[in-house]
Amino acid sequence: MPSRPNRVAALRTHADLQFERLATWVARRPGWVIGLCLAWVAAGVAPIPSIVFSTSPEESLFPDHPVRAAYTDFKEQFGSDGFVVITIETAEVFDREFLVALRELHEGLEERVPYVEEITSLINVRSTRGEADELIVEDLLEEWPDSDADLRALEARVRATEFYRRTFVDDDGNYTAIVLELVRDVASGFDPLAFDDPPESPLDGAESPRLISTPEEIEVIRAVEAAIADWSGPAERFHVAGLPVTNTRIVQDIGENFGVFLVFSSGSMVVVLVALFRRASGVLLPLVVVSSALIGTFGFIGWRGTPVNMTAQILPSFLMAVGASASIHILVLFFQRYDAGEERTAALRKALGHGGSPITMACLTTAVGLGSFQVAELAPIQDLGVLAPLGIAFAWFYALVLLPALLSVVPLRRKPRPGERSLSPVGRAVVTAGDFSVRHPRSVVATTGCLVALGLYGATQLEYEFNAMEWFPLDDPIHLDTEIADRRMGGSIGIEVLLDSGRENGLHDPDLQRRIEGFEAAAVEVGGAGFVRKTASVNGVLKEIHQALNENRAEFYATPGDRELIAQELLLFEASGSDDLEEMVDSQFRLARLSLRSVWASPKEYTPVLDRLDALLDEWFPDEEVSLTGTAPIIIAGQLETRDGMTGSYTVALLTITPIMMLMIGSLRGGLVSMVPNLMPIIVVLGLMGWTGIRIDIFTMLTGSVAIGLAVDDTIHFLHNFYREFDRTGDARGSVRRTLETTGQALLTTSIVLSLGFGTFLLASMPTLQLFGAVTALAIILAFLADILVAPALVTLATRHRRREITPP
Repeated sequence: MPSRPNRVAALRTHADLQFERLATWVARRPGWVIGLCLAWVAAGVAPIPSIVFSTSPEESLFPDHPVRAAYTDFKEQFGSDGFVVITIETAEVFDREFLVALRELHEGLEERVPYVEEITSLINVRSTRGEADELIVEDLLEEWPDSDADLRALEARVRATEFYRRTFVDDDGNYTAIVLELVRDVASGFDPLAFDDPPESPLDGAESPRLISTPEEIEVIRAVEAAIADWSGPAERFHVAGLPVTNTRIVQDIGENFGVFLVFSSGSMVVVLVALFRRASGVLLPLVVVSSALIGTFGFIGWRGTPVNMTAQILPSFLMAVGASASIHILVLFFQRYDAGEERTAALRKALGHGGSPITMACLTTAVGLGSFQVAELAPIQDLGVLAPLGIAFAWFYALVLLPALLSVVPLRRKPRPGERSLSPVGRAVVTAGDFSVRHPRSVVATTGCLVALGLYGATQLEYEFNAMEWFPLDDPIHLDTEIADRRMGGSIGIEVLLDSGRENGLHDPDLQRRIEGFEAAAVEVGGAGFVRKTASVNGVLKEIHQALNENRAEFYATPGDRELIAQELLLFEASGSDDLEEMVDSQFRLARLSLRSVWASPKEYTPVLDRLDALLDEWFPDEEVSLTGTAPIIIAGQLETRDGMTGSYTVALLTITPIMMLMIGSLRGGLVSMVPNLMPIIVVLGLMGWTGIRIDIFTMLTGSVAIGLAVDDTIHFLHNFYREFDRTGDARGSVRRTLETTGQALLTTSIVLSLGFGTFLLASMPTLQLFGAVTALAIILAFLADILVAPALVTLATRHRRREITPP
């Protein structure tokens, strides 16, 4: 019975034979193969223009995620909590010339900005007052101030009204705000909150509204910018803030980055290919392979019709690197034999026979590494776990099918070869490094162990962050604009509470109204002074009404103590013609919306705030059903899923790639040993991030699975060729040397292509993408060093007690 090494060697030989047969089949019918491949590529071009991007934090969670489900229920009842705050900085808000210009801007926004439910400013903000027994609810500037006395009276009234302060004018009178509330249902065209045509409860199976998309948010922001550009009033500066502004900036940066990444990735790849092959075919044919893979992948994205998220930015550089690496290995093997005088088909057979198996295993392990992202509960990460393996499959197919077909027909010129053992200085350095490891394997392994130990300790210091504001450079205007909205006005991000009183007209209960008032007072103290900037609820409207109906006296700005009186006052408000109440309660006065406006802060700062707000809700509403939702809880949930997704994806990648390596090598111990040079770079890089305080976010969490998927490629090529030689000779040291002599240059070249491909992210406009590119490129460089230093030491130790049975030629 043949030994295990011989059985594994027989399997390798059989696999190599199948790839040789594939090369023969392709070489006999290159025209058909090229025609079918190019037709498939052409079919992928048409859907690409239909690709749209989405950067919504809500869409980062899956629809069945509890936090998103609660947010959806809230929006189906009360509409979107998305808003844009235009803060205008001026010398004096209560100036007649400024107010005239403000009115013109307000009207211009109403005419020009799409997808807006309501625009509110000092021009039309609610003014509630009483005259005799009549309740009057009108626009604040319904009557225009004609005299200086009117302006002073207006200023005094605004400063005395809590509802206006830090929402529409700051405490110093130098800033005012226009608030744009985005539509709830883009497709419906009717007011979804109107009391006379209320929507069905989402719990009753009503169809969900079509909420505003990221491209539509971009239309909103561009229209706002156009209206501001036409401003002619006495303002020093505009500050536009809010989540739609952040989303728009991210999409704009994605578009700019795509072009930059493609140009520089292509350029760096061309430079490396020219240096390696010094012939046109060696440069153009890999470009055909990677272009075809990119078109296939992005054609699929356009065909499926769902928005692509921010993580798709890494796909072009990643797929170009993967496709180029596979092509380089085929071309190096092909040209070695073709330049030696073999005819094309024979050279193709040997190139695919020698390189087909390791390329297939390398692509498989890379796909598995990236496919591990599918276990993440964060939609952008899971989507990458689908698209990246698909792109890898395209690159593998075109490298093993289209590339040989093209090599069969394109004009080729043989180049004179140097002597059989002649190596370039770089090649000699690679061989020397491997030889050093073979002679000192224990020292190399011990040093590696120390580095891994340091890396593991550093990795325990890692922190997780999901703060989109940190994706922009510190000098970006978005930071100042958001800070102004937070510090001067009512905040730039929303927290919402959905309160179910449990019965119709439950909101008429004085005790419940007093508890709403108490919760709001407690909420503004959470997180320290100024964290929760403003609150808005039916209780605030009720107190306005009560004050207005009691001669506008300040002491009556309070919650009425009688149920019937509350019902009457709210009915009077509805009859006044104002629709503001519709945004705060449902038509049955059972459900209430309590809105908190807060500053933009890191999820680390928000987590204890939300925990405290949850505790306050339990304290103030023990018998009611309440849920905390809104943009801030969505972002916090995304951070938690980022942390859990990294742990899960790394574990899955390790548990799936290791058995593949065991299968390829043919032993349990060999498979485990082979993972050391793959895991070492990841551990060292994560440790370095922990030691230097670099935090894990949605991009840097990709580093581990991306790097391990790519690092294992070179390890597979090294081990496949080493064991091929070792099966033949039984000499570990000689097998390492011959492996590095034949494949060392290809390993170095592919590592350069990969590191340069990810190095292009250093040109990104977002610091987080720059960081991702830097740490991933570093991991790839470390992986190459591990393959020429650590892997030779490990295989030397693993085979030191036995000489393998030599496979006859």
